[in-house]
Amino acid sequence: MITIPNILTFMRLIFAFPVFWGIISDHPLVSIIFICLAGLSDFFDGYLARKLKQESKIGRISDPFVDKFFGGLSLLALVMAEYAPWMIFWLFLARDLFLVIVSLILLWQHKDLVAETKVGKVSTGIFIFSLVLIVTRIPNGLYLFYACFALYVLSGLLYSIRIFQSPEASSVKKKATVLIQGLKQKAGALGDPEEKECKR
Repeated sequence: MITIPNILTFMRLIFAFPVFWGIISDHPLVSIIFICLAGLSDFFDGYLARKLKQESKIGRISDPFVDKFFGGLSLLALVMAEYAPWMIFWLFLARDLFLVIVSLILLWQHKDLVAETKVGKVSTGIFIFSLVLIVTRIPNGLYLFYACFALYVLSGLLYSIRIFQSPEASSVKKKATVLIQGLKQKAGALGDPEEKECKR
């Protein structure tokens, strides 16, 4: 469904590329402009979706994935430009890959995605603000970025807990448990010598 909120979400995906280029090419003004545009699109896509009653399944699915792509590409640029250590990027990647895989499993099972926590929304806003501070080389901007990253990891833990406690995840876990038990029974039957002797 093509709606204004979905267009804004797609634009945020596009904005990630000039941000990446601006950081690694040392063009801070380009980065700042598109970081701010991304922040505005992140705010207005949710606001307009509620205000215009244009909330859609595509929007609920694409918005968090676009956020993760924008954050990951921006962070990759920061470590490539030596603003931050590589360890930060790998931790970020591990956290988001885990959440993406879990979300894809829920979608594959035709379940609704679990709503993002308030901590996650706050950490996303602080992340965008800290990007501006780092790119403009404002003193202590990197410390805010590290604090934001700690909050980002915390939001991932809280979101994981919410996922595993949700009814959507419970039904998936039940199906997985039944599947695993079935495979164990088949494996046991194939490996049971007495049963093989009986068949003879």
